[in-house]
Amino acid sequence: MKLNVGLFLAAAVVFASASAVARAVEVKTWDFNTERAYSAGTFHHTLVNNYGDLSISREISALLPHPLRGLINAVVVAPDGRIYFGDSPKGKVYELHHGKLSILYAPPPGRRQILALHMLGAHHLLVAACGSHSALLDIPLQGGGHKPRVLFSNPKVRYIWDIATEKNGAIYLATGPHGQVWSLHRNGKAHLLASLPVNNIMALVMSHTGRHLIAGTDGAGLVVKLNTVSGRSFVLMSADHAEISSLAIGKGGTIYAATASPSRAKNSGGFFKTQAAPDGMPASVPSMGPGGGKAGKKAVRRHMGHLPLPVMAPPTSAQPFPGSNDSRKLNAVFAIAPDGRFMPILAVPDMILSMVYRHDALILGTGPNGRLISYNPETQTQILLHHFKEHDILAMAKNSDGGLTLGTANLGQIYQFGPGWNKTGSYTSRVLDAKLPADWGVPHVTAVVPHGDTVAIETRSGNVKSVDKFAKFWSRWSAPIPANSYQPISSPAARYLQFRILLIGGPKRPSPVVQKVRIGYEQINVAPDVSSITSSPLRNGEHSVVVNWNAEDANGDTLAYSLYYQQKGIPVWISIARHLSDSTYNFSTNGLPDGQYRIKVVASDAPSNPLSMALATARKTNWFTVVNTPPFITNLKAMIVAGRRVKITGIAHSHMVSVQQVAIDVDSARHWQPAAGSTSIMNSPLEAFSAETRALSAGAHRIVVRVTDAQGNRSYRSILVHIH
Repeated sequence: MKLNVGLFLAAAVVFASASAVARAVEVKTWDFNTERAYSAGTFHHTLVNNYGDLSISREISALLPHPLRGLINAVVVAPDGRIYFGDSPKGKVYELHHGKLSILYAPPPGRRQILALHMLGAHHLLVAACGSHSALLDIPLQGGGHKPRVLFSNPKVRYIWDIATEKNGAIYLATGPHGQVWSLHRNGKAHLLASLPVNNIMALVMSHTGRHLIAGTDGAGLVVKLNTVSGRSFVLMSADHAEISSLAIGKGGTIYAATASPSRAKNSGGFFKTQAAPDGMPASVPSMGPGGGKAGKKAVRRHMGHLPLPVMAPPTSAQPFPGSNDSRKLNAVFAIAPDGRFMPILAVPDMILSMVYRHDALILGTGPNGRLISYNPETQTQILLHHFKEHDILAMAKNSDGGLTLGTANLGQIYQFGPGWNKTGSYTSRVLDAKLPADWGVPHVTAVVPHGDTVAIETRSGNVKSVDKFAKFWSRWSAPIPANSYQPISSPAARYLQFRILLIGGPKRPSPVVQKVRIGYEQINVAPDVSSITSSPLRNGEHSVVVNWNAEDANGDTLAYSLYYQQKGIPVWISIARHLSDSTYNFSTNGLPDGQYRIKVVASDAPSNPLSMALATARKTNWFTVVNTPPFITNLKAMIVAGRRVKITGIAHSHMVSVQQVAIDVDSARHWQPAAGSTSIMNSPLEAFSAETRALSAGAHRIVVRVTDAQGNRSYRSILVHIH
């Protein structure tokens, strides 16, 4: 899609001009470029991978109008597109063609499970019919009879879990409960190829060379390589008592083994772990010979099976087979390279019940949470393709057109996945909260848009969070803004915003891909909040007041404070201090006339905003008293009483505040003896007092009287007495 440069420049100029007038300094953003960021939104025919790429999903459709009550254990697709599947507990084989469902095989008593199906050429269907007596059946698909022929039956074989075939017509069976692999040659003779120390061989696949079988077991979870001629076996890996449920062969012969242990599945809705942030992608490395040198084109190795695998830590306890301690808490997919190295490449909180390798990726069907997962070992891209309402995806088969056919359980349904893409898809974000009313900027939608495809973003805004309940109070969806363009959001300023990504692509070509969505917003500036202010006069003789206040700014702006004082009766405010950053101040009242005062703090967000946008809020204290005039004493008298004691009397006066204490000291002994007031307590500006000394020696004595008021001001007077 070509970028309209003129439109971009015009929009940029308008936006910049508006910013200079009406924008605060800090612009915040919402970023969507990870799986986790998208996870809380709503996907409609879209999906996101672990690298944060949003795209249209492939088509998925249910083929059975009425699901079966049971389990679809096996499914195959014939070259002509006919679908065959087997179920339990009825043990029937069905044919589905052009929407018409028919029963191909109904079992006799004793065979109630169809555990495996396999196409033998284009016109024969191999059926593993199991129960109290099991058999491998050959059902011809041409003609009208479809009469099954028993190819194999053994009283010791109760389960036939999987079937593999060679090009020469040889058939191999994975069986239980005695851990046996059987081979059937074209002459119809059955031969026990191998017996392993497990109960069941759960999965079977031919190696990429066609000379070996790869078997997966229960018990210790073994992956075993079997020679198809001699039956000689070699254990490639142990999954540490996790049942091997599925096997697949990838590029270059890499073997993929998946586990399905119930104890490692999260039955209560396990979390499909998302990647918090893109960590980069694996890159191909050139293959180097022992002596170095340049790598040719054919030597470039890209597949995971050819890349150097990390050295596995040695097991902490003895194990009978090579094992891995990784992913012990979850089920996993293991990769086994042709040279024998192996490692877990993906952990899944479900049982992996089916798996195929298709288009360089592994497709996993899981239970009990019905997830269809794609994982590309080369790019390490994982995608949750679909979440089915059915609990288990038990069976999976490739279609000749590149799609997949899936069989589920509880209920039994057949799904067609792909090969085409949905024509359209959308993603609706969660409600985004700006915390305050905000202006919206330009949405940056970075996308890869093939010619003829479309990617656009729409927005709506509101001031009530629940958009589902109060949609009528939200704005309408805006006109679509094309991806890779820079047009400002037209939705009105509000606290909440929601966006919707629209993707339109062709049904037969890859989807357009949204790589990143960034939406800028700026909270509308609000005034700071000064929640409290207190004044505390010091009463220790210092003429000062400690002022404390609390202030916050909802925008998170930096605040600056200014202080002012006012004397009661004088209608002016006088500045004390400006540009303060702390929320406490010691105000000296020395020299102020006696009177009632109060202090005002002004909080401003100017440090974070242009002056034209800065806002301020003020709060003032209650009135408090300032007294700098000390108290004084009148009518001071001394009278000698019996026992050579002296009684001192007088009147203490203070200005505007109460007399707090009167005390006397004899001959500067620094022993201040409190005087008694005319009432029980001293709390009046005018207090008569009296005090009586101890017995004094004969001679002259000077007695000092000290008066202290409630502001801590003091004054002194003395009187001279003679004792005869």
